[in-house]
Amino acid sequence: MQLYSVFSLCPVEINFKSSIEQSLKCTVCHSTVNKYEEVLDLSLHFTTGSRNSLQELLEDYFKSETVEYKCHSCSNSSCTLSRKLSALPRVLILTLKRYSLNDRGSCDKNLDPVRIPRHLNLAPVSNPDPILSSPYNNKQDVLGQLMGKKLETVIAEKEISPQEK
Repeated sequence: MQLYSVFSLCPVEINFKSSIEQSLKCTVCHSTVNKYEEVLDLSLHFTTGSRNSLQELLEDYFKSETVEYKCHSCSNSSCTLSRKLSALPRVLILTLKRYSLNDRGSCDKNLDPVRIPRHLNLAPVSNPDPILSSPYNNKQDVLGQLMGKKLETVIAEKEISPQEK
């Protein structure tokens, strides 16, 4: 386990940072290039007439697509881009992009309702064995690291402080 100093701890990163693995696969020679991107939130496109469940919008964000990318092996310019969560955050932030550009060059807002399920299933959009991006499993671990002590020491000091004797 890597030790963190008080100065290297960032509560935003500890709680919200995730990693997305982007795989570019050549449509001709099937050569694959993997890239990783660290993100703090996911911006989901929500257009009029699109699917209206948060689960569906999340799955659409990670849907494979064909893109123009020059293959380093065969120089083909068509590749399939697929994305998966490779490191999960403690808290996942999803932003709905409700605005779209119309024919007149101005923005229209999609006011359609979005169904928000009680639980989101991240299995379809994650690697088979994603890691937890935070080095801490719970808030007590974070408090202990912030104080530079193990959790047991923090609890023992609270129970037997000199002022309370």
